[in-house]
Amino acid sequence: MKKIYQDTLNRYYTIHLLLVAGLPIFARTYFYETKCALCDYYDCHTGKCPSCPISERTGIPLCYNTPYYKFKTLFTLKACEAEIAFLEKVLT
Repeated sequence: MKKIYQDTLNRYYTIHLLLVAGLPIFARTYFYETKCALCDYYDCHTGKCPSCPISERTGIPLCYNTPYYKFKTLFTLKACEAEIAFLEKVLT
């Protein structure tokens, strides 16, 4: 389980590094070409996210009511940092 959590965090750490390096196009490409390890493990593609720690925390499936959608929309360093902070709080 810890590997799945770490893989999820590593995805956003990589995106953060790309944004800090001034490579937003590469960050966006990486974001859309990689999948969330939690979504894959908990089969969130069904729209229900059974037992996913994120949906258990928020009570809402598909990462609604989390920093994820703000990050996905704005794709800024600040929004990425908010997503990382949220994930670290929930997953560690």
